[in-house]
Amino acid sequence: MYLSERPLLRIITLCALYVAQGIPFGFVTVTLAAYLKVKGFSLIEIGYLTAILSLPWTLKWVWGPIIDSVTIPGMGKRRPWILMAQCCMIITISLMVFNPDIVTDYDSLWWMILILNVFVSIQDVSVDALAVDLLEESERERVSGYMFGASYIGGFLGSTIIGSVVGDYGMAPALLVLLSFLAIIMLFPLLLRERRGDLFFGITSRNRKSDLTNSVTTSRFSNNNLIQTFINIFRAFSFKSTLLGALLALLVKIGLAISSIVGIQFILEDLAWEETAYTSLVGNADLIFGFGGSILGGYLAAKCGVKRILIYSSVMLGLTWAILPTFPGLWEYDLFISIYIKAQALLGGMTSVALFSLFINISWPKVAATQFTAYMALLNLSTMCGGWLSGNLLSILSWTDVMYLIGLFQALSIFVVLLIDPTEARKALDSRERAASEKEIVFDPGR
Repeated sequence: MYLSERPLLRIITLCALYVAQGIPFGFVTVTLAAYLKVKGFSLIEIGYLTAILSLPWTLKWVWGPIIDSVTIPGMGKRRPWILMAQCCMIITISLMVFNPDIVTDYDSLWWMILILNVFVSIQDVSVDALAVDLLEESERERVSGYMFGASYIGGFLGSTIIGSVVGDYGMAPALLVLLSFLAIIMLFPLLLRERRGDLFFGITSRNRKSDLTNSVTTSRFSNNNLIQTFINIFRAFSFKSTLLGALLALLVKIGLAISSIVGIQFILEDLAWEETAYTSLVGNADLIFGFGGSILGGYLAAKCGVKRILIYSSVMLGLTWAILPTFPGLWEYDLFISIYIKAQALLGGMTSVALFSLFINISWPKVAATQFTAYMALLNLSTMCGGWLSGNLLSILSWTDVMYLIGLFQALSIFVVLLIDPTEARKALDSRERAASEKEIVFDPGR
């Protein structure tokens, strides 16, 4: 079956691969973080581990040009990279399973989380590039919501489902469950192909030689010149709006990362919640409200405009963080805490999809996969900075002051959004391309 010819199948495949990216994230940021807190690790150590999770994602811009330029034509343009990344994710988790001391050995855990997320980030770049290649223009905003929603499903599996396994059976069985989820999802890129003429594997028997030749000659893609790719990237980032988009990506996720770390201390220590109750609440909130916010955000962005939805969701998210420390009399009520966690998941989902759509709009189609990847890398650098800052801020400020601070910071990010023109770069660059093409025709010596 060919993804280019089956719209429903390609949407399901893209969403399944986003589930695979969400599982390790939910596992590390919720299940593993809570487990380490119960085992006596400090918030600074947990914050650093969360920051390490984000480090490979900040380097996604490195993978983009390589993935755009190096392909195995017989297997498709993106599928070989996705399969490679999935295999390496499975191998890394397997090594963790067979190391019984992995959780207590902080240095080894640090390295394994880092290596795992190198391969998850490579898969993410490949999947985003696959989406840019295959999705029709009319599908992009709607499917963006589906894909982000799928990442929340992965987060639910990594936090609530695997978290319950940790509580009942321990870390090693939980890692086996994580491994099983990734192996099942790997069946999608393993059994499906991008386009008609692509083969399951690039090396074939002699009687399939003609098919391989047909695959290479009919492919719509060829290896790009790496130098030209970087030139085009420089051109794409030479506009005010594309540079402001980079600044926005660098700032907008800091608050979310800090709030997740602060929430661990507040709920597990100050409110004395059980570890499984916390992971269950966060996981279910991400599944239902994060997923719902993603779908709703994609729909509203298409109807009302992506900038408007991004501004509204950012302001409301900042207010949500400021409300929590304002009403200490309500902290004893589980319902209040539950509403706070669910509101954060809903608004976080809407904000993420609005950002996703904005970055697609300001990216130049000629280097869309690489430029978009750069924005996603900056978003993850923002998350990394938030994880690093969380423990350090708590060492000099109370958690209530930290919540007020990130609430104000999030609301102020709207001023960057107001200055962005989503059509500026695309219009100017496309106009220059047309002018250059017309000039070549006018002065063509063969005419």
